[in-house]
Amino acid sequence: MTQQSGPSRLAAPDRAREALPWRSAVLAIVIAVAGFAGLASTAKHELPVTDETEYLRAAHNLRGRLAFSGQPPDAAPIPMTEREPAYPAVLAAVSVLDPAWASLPWHCADAPTQDCRPAFRVPRALNSAFIALAALLCFRIAWLASGRQAAAFVALLVVVANVEAARWRGQILSDYFALFLAALLSWALVEAAVARPRARIALLAAAGTALCVLILTKAIFLYALPVAALACAFWIWRAKARLGAVAGAALLLACAATPVGAWMARNHAAYGAPVVTSMRGSVVLSIRALYNTMTWEEYRCAALWFIRGAGDNWARLLFPPAVTDRFGDKSPQAFYVLGHDVHYGKMKVLTNGGLSAPEAEARIMRDTLAEILADLPKHAAVSVLFFYRGLFIDEFIVLTFPALLVVLWRSRRRDQATTWLALAVGIYAALIHGAVAIGISRFLLPALPALAVAAGLAWPGWAAAAWSSIRRRTHR
Repeated sequence: MTQQSGPSRLAAPDRAREALPWRSAVLAIVIAVAGFAGLASTAKHELPVTDETEYLRAAHNLRGRLAFSGQPPDAAPIPMTEREPAYPAVLAAVSVLDPAWASLPWHCADAPTQDCRPAFRVPRALNSAFIALAALLCFRIAWLASGRQAAAFVALLVVVANVEAARWRGQILSDYFALFLAALLSWALVEAAVARPRARIALLAAAGTALCVLILTKAIFLYALPVAALACAFWIWRAKARLGAVAGAALLLACAATPVGAWMARNHAAYGAPVVTSMRGSVVLSIRALYNTMTWEEYRCAALWFIRGAGDNWARLLFPPAVTDRFGDKSPQAFYVLGHDVHYGKMKVLTNGGLSAPEAEARIMRDTLAEILADLPKHAAVSVLFFYRGLFIDEFIVLTFPALLVVLWRSRRRDQATTWLALAVGIYAALIHGAVAIGISRFLLPALPALAVAAGLAWPGWAAAAWSSIRRRTHR
């Protein structure tokens, strides 16, 4: 079969079923293992703080008494509702790999001191493992979508060599687990698209399970469920074997929604509202609503501040401290700090007025959403900034983002299901980040697989075209 080139001529399912050369598969694994070793050995080993200790307390209780709680061992295990459960469950599960982690004393989870450092070796290395596994999945996705080894290796290298995306790997946070899950979900969807009917059912179940765990790792992916339902309805409408499509779609949605629904029911019993996490949504919206009040001068400052690396220094050169201080996290007038203060101030007033915590949170959510919807053009303008800020999670963004746009444009009028499925999770992550983000770039890590695969689909074609152009010029 003739190999086609260029991201606009992606492989048909029959092409994608061709076996990947074993030497290429072995080389990809070697690169991923080498990447893991390099990342794990160079990760920073600072003591866990704030968010990290919440995950550690939950993992300690899961391992010690099978309770998702943040309470110390000598207290009743009051159910924790402020955090998603999947990442603490992973932390608890990997305790079998390391005696120091398995015997972690409570003070190391609650308020770590210097003597606790050796116990965090495995949880930190786990982040590097998630990066390497995500890179291998992107390698496979790019192969399935194009049938080209060059595309697969580009996608692999964009993830495993991404210095900027890996800079938080020394922290015990759920973002790298979310990166791996986004890659896993994308792989399962693409693999299902090119698989034979018997294998497709199992792959769709895997996709639904990956989406479920992703939601229980990052609650913002809860809104991907209705998007998935619409995509399934479109698939059923277009499918020739409609009965098989209905069964596959039902299985995917059931695997995704049933455990999430059970978790929300648990939180309803413990907290009083059917949520994946309590408080976090209202806090994020409160902060974002404050960002929407930016003046024109602050907006221009943000456009500089959000540039990776030197952006904050450039902003400090061009704008007064009263403006730049609003984009840090030290000043009481910073958007991030003030947003928290405003939110918890409202919570105190409402609960003192007789509302329960869930009722107060729901009131704040409704009022804040109404405030945002009252000035949608301003919210859209700020969303552009946050979308732009989030993209800088990728070290190679000046090349991967144009590649993503080119691949999408060339796939718009062709039957390119594998391409759209490969990119869908990352596109959702990028758009939702822009819509409700609060300026924390690592939250966009789940978009990295889409950027890496897009680079794999586009860059080899660009390189071949450039080389052909050079050869034509030199042979004139």
